[in-house]
Amino acid sequence: MNIKYLAIYALSAVALMSCSKVEPTGVLIGHTSVDDRVKQSITYYKDMESENTNDINISKLSYSFIVGSDSHLRSNMIRLEEFFQEAIDHGDILTAHCGDLAETQPEYYQLTENTVDTFKTRYPDKFRFFPVVGNHDVTRNGWAMFTKIFGSSTYSILVNCDDGTNTATDLFIFLDSANGTFGEYQIEVIESNILFAKEAVRNIFVFTHTNFFRPRKNAFSSTLPREELYYMLKTFHDWGVNTVFCGHIHAWDEREYGGVNYITLDAMSYEERPDYGDVIRCNVAEDGSVSYEHVHLK
Repeated sequence: MNIKYLAIYALSAVALMSCSKVEPTGVLIGHTSVDDRVKQSITYYKDMESENTNDINISKLSYSFIVGSDSHLRSNMIRLEEFFQEAIDHGDILTAHCGDLAETQPEYYQLTENTVDTFKTRYPDKFRFFPVVGNHDVTRNGWAMFTKIFGSSTYSILVNCDDGTNTATDLFIFLDSANGTFGEYQIEVIESNILFAKEAVRNIFVFTHTNFFRPRKNAFSSTLPREELYYMLKTFHDWGVNTVFCGHIHAWDEREYGGVNYITLDAMSYEERPDYGDVIRCNVAEDGSVSYEHVHLK
């Protein structure tokens, strides 16, 4: 057999052994469609909204929150525990995660759920965790496990700030791009403002999984379809979004485009990054200005 074709065959075999279903671009394909997940998420979100359990109220105009991505949890929860504890110790008002939380096996998700529940119980007034799904989260029926624990992957929350004299509201939007697309239905949701009103907010932060830009040219992962990418870049510009956080590609990238900051996070997976698991902290000042700092998880 020709050596070139033998190498291609070997790479294909490795990919198929490690993934139940793989695109040529190297992205695991979920067994659920983004449209189905978003429709389910909207129903769940509306129930949560009616109970008013999502929004956060704080008695000052400044705050911080922390964001990680691609933890790919298996049986070792140490990196997730470090991530959560860092947020608690620093006083971050919320912890966000941009997808690929755990590898999709029931025992891994059970351990993940146990860890989340432990922090909810230990810090009932301080711990708030908001994830979105990544491509690894929705393979092998992973969406069923994810939604059992977290309910929704397309939703929004408001952070309402009131220091007794002045008030401000910041909008946090969480979107599902686990299949490498936002999907037709989610685009309709975005256009119709079903989930959020952008008016009269100080800052808008967006969280999703698939990266908008490639930190390196030879990256073995896909980005969004070109037309959809252009549409979302324009939409975020028109909204006046401050920052879009994403992951997926396992490489840091920070850039500004159209007045919007795009931050792609590296993987915080302990198995992949045993020596470090950097995440990022966003600091919102009293005047609404935003700054960022890298946080090193040991």
